[in-house]
Formats: sequence, structure tokens, C-alpha cells
Amino acid sequence: MKKKNDENQELKKIIKQKSLIKAPKEAHQKSLRTFQKGMETNKMTKPSNSKINRQLLASIATSAAVIGIMIVLLLDTDLFANNEPSSTPSPPAADVEEDVEEEIEEEVEENAEQSSQPIHLKDIGEDGEFINEVLERPIFDAMEYHPRYQSFDENQFVLDLPSNWSMEETTEEDNLNVHLSGDETEQIQIILFDEDQTNEAIIDYAEELLSSYNQTDQTIVPSSSIIEKITQEPLSFNRYEMLFPFNIEEAQVYAFKNEDIGRYYELFVAELFNRQMIYVSDLPLDNKDTWQTSWEMLASLAPEETPLLILDETEMHPTYDRPLQGEAIVAKGALSIDTVDLELYVNEELGMTSYFESTTETDKIDDDLYTEWRFYDKRYSDYSFYSYGMLKEGFPLDQGYQLIFETFDMDPATYEEMDGAIPYHYSYGNNANGNNYNGYIEFFEVEDSWYFVRVHEDYQDYNGGIFHERMRLLKNEAEYF
Repeated sequence: MKKKNDENQELKKIIKQKSLIKAPKEAHQKSLRTFQKGMETNKMTKPSNSKINRQLLASIATSAAVIGIMIVLLLDTDLFANNEPSSTPSPPAADVEEDVEEEIEEEVEENAEQSSQPIHLKDIGEDGEFINEVLERPIFDAMEYHPRYQSFDENQFVLDLPSNWSMEETTEEDNLNVHLSGDETEQIQIILFDEDQTNEAIIDYAEELLSSYNQTDQTIVPSSSIIEKITQEPLSFNRYEMLFPFNIEEAQVYAFKNEDIGRYYELFVAELFNRQMIYVSDLPLDNKDTWQTSWEMLASLAPEETPLLILDETEMHPTYDRPLQGEAIVAKGALSIDTVDLELYVNEELGMTSYFESTTETDKIDDDLYTEWRFYDKRYSDYSFYSYGMLKEGFPLDQGYQLIFETFDMDPATYEEMDGAIPYHYSYGNNANGNNYNGYIEFFEVEDSWYFVRVHEDYQDYNGGIFHERMRLLKNEAEYF
């Protein structure tokens, strides 16, 4: 009899824990629908807590009933082990279900009463003791992380997703919701909003989302404390000099916890690559390894392809109708990512506009066979550059790379056959006789005119492929007139 009572108590505990953890996710689906309807009328409308609780209750009760029947059958091992009836009959599964439903209903109603006041982020202050708890995280064990690149938002972005995690995307009218799930009950949501959403709408959405998480403690987390923490104990997969893929100094960060059910919640509101983002984590309170994993994934967010341009349309060129300034997210080396300032480049002789880094210096070289404009940035290199050129009439393409190599005072023997089927693309490299450089030259046609681009990187001051990246930017963004 005692054994059966213990089993029933354990059953109730399991069902209650699973149901209470599941509740915020179900409530969040309602929040998504509410936000979508609100955007249609340009007004955020918050449903009453009682309505949320009734829907939560119905969903939880249904889930509890199904789980309860399955677990009771599994736990009742005496029935199958002895091949004879137990001397003390077990309570019917329906009775266990009813007891669990009543306990869940009481707890949900109690928690709803405790959080009946709506959350206003602007009213949350600093709790020094809780902030210390937020920052006290273990050193991250990268060997157990086993990340894989996982793309989302139609392959626009990637993150390092642990091998034992899953990802699910939901597209709404005004936002994209990326739901990440771990095997230790971790739940993370990345919500990316359309560019036309106001900051007020984003905050309303965050407050609506947080209203589905009952809390016993809350605090705003100063960005300075996060910067100090990560500076002392760097993230393992950090790609950014600014620590995260957004300006952490301008982000809003909040932490919450519910000691009654053992959950920790964390909220980042920030601008990610020119889009407003909410990053919210729902994690085990007693497993701080999962807290650090959340930061690692957040820091790993990156564009699928670089460079990624973010142009400022405040001031446009009067003739070519292109923004005069902007930013670019660019690769720096194998893993690092940087943000650089751009300006519009106009070349009347080439008949072209494009973008380059605002610190770029240019030099024109006029030859009998071509005209070349070289681009330097002395912050990165004294010897490396990239260039854009126009071939003059009569240039023999079938002897193109030999002639160009000779005019560049390079041995044509350094040409390397390693570019596959790319037409008129010639890579080169030379590390003999004290040389140590590589690069490529590529010829291409635009509207009956022939051009070439070149990247030359000298390893006297290796710069992590920066000029290859800048060349891609200049060529990809070129518009001809």
C-alpha cells in the first residue's frame, strides 16, 4: 500500500512539473496571435489574465489526463510482475487524474493571483543580489557543446546550435519566431520583427510574453555588468569585438525567476542587423550550465553570408538615388565578424557606383591596356590592396592573364589552376625567393564593356582575408550607369 501511495505521489509530481513548464509556451502562442491582431489595428490589445488562465487550465488538464494514464500504466509494475492481483487494489487511473487536475487547477489559480498585475519593464529596478546570481555562471565547457551551424529565416542567419537541441520556425504576419528546445527542459525564443515595427510595439509584445511567466524575483541587468563579466571570462564562440551581434550598451536586459517551480527567465531586447529582436530564455533555475549556453548561442548569431549591408536612407545621392552612408557586417578572418562604416563610391569614368569602407584610399593607374583604380586601407596593410579596372579596346582576352601579370611585374608561372569552371578567373601565389603573397584577377563583361577586379594580399602583414571581403562588397553592390 505504501509503495502505491509513493508511486501516485511521484506521478502527481511528474505531471504537475511537466504541465507547469509547458504552460508558458502555450500562453506564448496566444501572445503571438494577440500581437498579430493588434498590429492589424496598429494597437496592442492585452487579453485579461482570467482568459489566459482559463485557456491554460484547459490545455494543462487535457495534457495531464493523457500523460497520467500512460505513466500509471508504466508505474504499475506489480500487475505484470506477479501475474496475480495485488492484495491492496490501486486507485483507478481516473482518480489519480482527477486529483492531479485539482492540484494543478489550485496552483494555476494561486499563481495567477500572484501575478495579476501586468508587467511594465520600465518599472523594474535593480536587485543587486539577484544580479550577482545572474552573473555567477560556470566556465563554459566547449568540448560538451558540439555545435552545428543551423540556419533560419530563409537562410539569412545562422547560429551555433548544440547537437542535442532542436529548432522550429513560425512565421507570423509581423515577425518570425524561432523556437529552440534543449533536452534539459530549456526553451529559447528568438523573435525577429519587421523593420517597420516601432520600439513601443516591441516592448508591448515583450511585456505580453512575460505575463505568461509567473515570477518571484525580477531585475534589470545593467549592460556594464555583462560587459565586465564577458571581458573577464570570454565566451567560447564569440565572433564580435562588441561581444554580441548587437550593441550591448543599447540593449535592454532583464532577469526573472520562479523559485516555486524552479525556473529562470532572461530577456534581451536589442537591434539585430537592423531588425528589432526579442531573445527570451526559459531555463532550469538549478542548472547554470544552461544559462551560459543561452549566452553562447546569442553571441553566435551571424549572417549566413557576408558582407551584409545596412544602408541609411536619411540622405540620398541627388543623381544616383543611392544612400550616401551605411554600415556593413563583414567577415574578419575565419571566425570573427566586424561592423564597418560605409560611404557611397562614385566613379564617373567607370560609369559605376558602389560602396566601400569610409577609411579607404584610392589610386588611379593608367596603362596602355587598361585603367585601374586601387583601393588601400593602411589600418590593415601597407602592402595589400584590391582594385577595379576597365580594359581598353583591343585587349586580347585570350592572353589576358599573361599580359596583366607582366604589367604587374609578376611571373605568369605563379598562376594556379585552382578555380574550376569560373571563366576568366586566375588565381596566383608566390612564396619563392622571399616572396609571400597571393590573390586573383577576374575579367567580366557588363553591357559590352570589359572590366576586371583584382585582390592582392601580401603576407608581410597578414590581414585575415579582409581585402577579399571588401572586394566582394564593392563588386556585389556595383550599379552601372
